[in-house]
Amino acid sequence: MDAVARPDSEVELALLVAQIIEPSLQDPAQFTQDIYAQLQELATHAKRAHEDPAQGVLESLRQAGFNQENQTQQVITAQHSHLGWVLKNQQGIPISLAALVMAVARNCGLSAWGINFPGHFLVSLENRLVDPLSLQFVDEAELLKRGETPADLGRHLLPASPKSFVLRMLNNLKAYQMAHQLWSGALDLIDYQAAICADDNALLATLDYERGQCWVQLGAYAVAAEAFMRCAEKTAEPELARQAQERVAQLRRRTEVLH
Repeated sequence: MDAVARPDSEVELALLVAQIIEPSLQDPAQFTQDIYAQLQELATHAKRAHEDPAQGVLESLRQAGFNQENQTQQVITAQHSHLGWVLKNQQGIPISLAALVMAVARNCGLSAWGINFPGHFLVSLENRLVDPLSLQFVDEAELLKRGETPADLGRHLLPASPKSFVLRMLNNLKAYQMAHQLWSGALDLIDYQAAICADDNALLATLDYERGQCWVQLGAYAVAAEAFMRCAEKTAEPELARQAQERVAQLRRRTEVLH
């Protein structure tokens, strides 16, 4: 995914994620062209929707059916991360809806970037915070949790790079696969994430731990032990290393019993 190194590439990355969700897509180039055409149409409506251009972006999406009631009455599936499905059904999760907000805003000549806020992806639109689920502006003070300082909140509101954006999209899909015990699919998503962050040992160690967990569920104990060992070797966190080494010892005892 070369797009992770390019600025403002979130929509391009979201379209690649859609192709991971739907690998049987017959014509990826036509799919991409259709999505960009729909986004441009939304931007055209946004430019005449409101005298405040930023408000116009949100208003155009609400008029297109992306209202909060529609978002809260849904059972989340992998499709909610598929940009084509999101546009067709006017439903999504915060990060997939954020991709739409950013795309429409940028097509209107406005500044927009993602905010990797814990638990709920946000958007900065013309330096104003937006909740992409409700398509409403958010006051920073509302986000300050008990026990946090403004400095803590400031760290949560830093711009998200395209790399962190796509890793989070893949994290959502991986969590879905694991929750539904689709371990092979989870392993595929871990491989995508590892390719994206090949120079980040801390993240690779965490991915190796998850890889080990998946292989355990599939009954491949020797392969799982190798993954946990790689985790222990890569991580700089003593607790994660201890847990990984403990899993290796457990799996080796299990393998000996099986033999």
